Amino acid sequence: MSEGTWTEWQSRMAGDSDEDLALVFAHVRPDDEPAAREACAREPTTRAFCDLALRLLHRNTIEYVGSEPTNWETSLLSIADGEVLERYAAEIVDDPGQVAALIAERWQDIWQAPQDFIHDVLAYLFRLGPYLRRIRLVHLTLIDLMKTGLTFGPFVRRAVDMETKSILADPLAALQTSVQATFPTHPQIRTYVRRLEGSPLQLWARLYAVVFPAYGLELQPDTSWFDVADIYTTVADGQILQARSHDSPARLTSGEVVLSAVILGMMPSLFQIGSQDLETLPLLRLPDDSLDWLKRHKWEEDEDR
Repeated sequence: MSEGTWTEWQSRMAGDSDEDLALVFAHVRPDDEPAAREACAREPTTRAFCDLALRLLHRNTIEYVGSEPTNWETSLLSIADGEVLERYAAEIVDDPGQVAALIAERWQDIWQAPQDFIHDVLAYLFRLGPYLRRIRLVHLTLIDLMKTGLTFGPFVRRAVDMETKSILADPLAALQTSVQATFPTHPQIRTYVRRLEGSPLQLWARLYAVVFPAYGLELQPDTSWFDVADIYTTVADGQILQARSHDSPARLTSGEVVLSAVILGMMPSLFQIGSQDLETLPLLRLPDDSLDWLKRHKWEEDEDR
């Protein structure tokens, strides 16, 4: 499946407006002074080369366009080539000025070796900005959904459907999953994955701490919101991986999406429910201005854990 135009692709790759790529691109112009290296890391052309490489990697591995599938090691090496990227830019970039900047000589001026470029591309792929932006957008949509007054069971099903569609439509998530699965013990990838799990997990925990009490649900003793986030995220990751292979989420014989059934089925072990009927459990109060944390660009250390 095509991932749209070059402009759409760059929009998907974008992070927050205050994102500093000097903290991401650690291998540009290694012989320069720190200030010059930071300036190079922040140049639009440096970012554009990485956007271009990830678009080509997605094409060659997720989409399998134009050739037989190749292994990931070969695919990564194939994008670390200035001439390859120059030709691909001429093919897909619609801005003549940007095409003129994305040439092999400029690529070679920024990165001295293919491995340097691969390191920076992977750091760019696994950075937090785009991931957190997508989750915040889903969360804000969920808050709007709560305001419609859905009871708890239907709300969970709608929420699961929205999040599943969101992550399946995200090419970065597809690439991250594939790289993680291909290099599960690589120290650099492990570091990226741990970092990528931390802040989103905190965000999910905070959202649950707002959503579930709004339906009158209280945690079981010795259970934290991070426990809930850990459990549901682990289950969701497995279901998303399955859905990528089958083009749709797994369903029970009844037609219920497995992830929705698991979330609802685990509620009694995580929350003090008693004899309450989760399907008809009403919303007791609407979210208020305490949700300002959803719009933050930075997260503190895990003081809530």
